[in-house]
Order: sequence, then structure tokens, then C-alpha cells
Amino acid sequence: MRWRHAWWVALFVLPNCSRGKIERASEATSAAPAPEIPSGPRGANGSIAITGALEGTFTWKPELALDQCACPGEGGGVLQLTMSDGDETFIAMRATVAGDLRILCVKLGGDALFGKGTPGSCRAGSPRGDDRAAFDLPIDASVKGTTGKTATVKGYLNVLCP
Repeated sequence: MRWRHAWWVALFVLPNCSRGKIERASEATSAAPAPEIPSGPRGANGSIAITGALEGTFTWKPELALDQCACPGEGGGVLQLTMSDGDETFIAMRATVAGDLRILCVKLGGDALFGKGTPGSCRAGSPRGDDRAAFDLPIDASVKGTTGKTATVKGYLNVLCP
């Protein structure tokens, strides 16, 4: 009995779905192509130099963690990775596209350094339809721990996430 009235719905809806309207809608959604995400393996290129409560120049290597890497929406983006100075000192760094920065290191004695620096950018997706993300993070921040320790962090990271 319900299906008996379905043809009335089809009779009124289908004439309003003209080919011209569908083509114009398709053109409008495809007019601005998504930014191209570079191909290649996931990873972080670049380095950061830390001076103050912690000293060293830190880089990411493929055997280190790249735990969180996401561009959830316009203006968003969170990156969390482990970096090393190549000489037994490791840091866990969390950075956001908005410029928020957190650094953890055993040498800080359990303290975490927090600060806000230069905003970066994050692009997600691609015309290929994959879910890759690319971060461009200029890092220039003064960070401070809860115990009063301070440091300056400068550098640049370019990160590609799967």
C-alpha cells in the first residue's frame, strides 16, 4: 500500500532533476581542485634546534615514532612525533598548526615544555582520493615548563603522513 503512492513522488521529483542542474552542480564542486599532496613515504624532513633547559638539534628518522598526524578540518592539524639529536637524547614533540608546542624529554626531569609559536599549515586528501596529509610547520617558540625551565625552539618541519 505504501508503494502505491511512490510513483507520485517520482512524478514530481524527477522532472526537477534536469541534466543542466546536475552538470552545473558538478562544475561548482570540481572548480576548486584539492591541493596536491606530494607522493612518497611518510616521514618528517627538517630539524629543530633547542637552546636553554635542553640543548641540541633534533631530527626525525624512520625508526622513530610518528604517532599522530591528522588534519581534521580547516585550520586544524595535530602532529606528534619522536625526534633525536643522534646522540642518545630523544624528545617527544606535539605541535599543532595553530602553533601550540609541547616537548617532553627525560633530560628535563619529568617536566614538559609548553609554548605557542608560529602557525603552520596542513593539507589533507588529494585528487587521488587517498587520506594523506602534509604539514608545513615553521617552528619559532619560547617554551616554559611547570618548574620554570625555559628553552627556545627554532626550525622547520615538513611532514608527510599516510
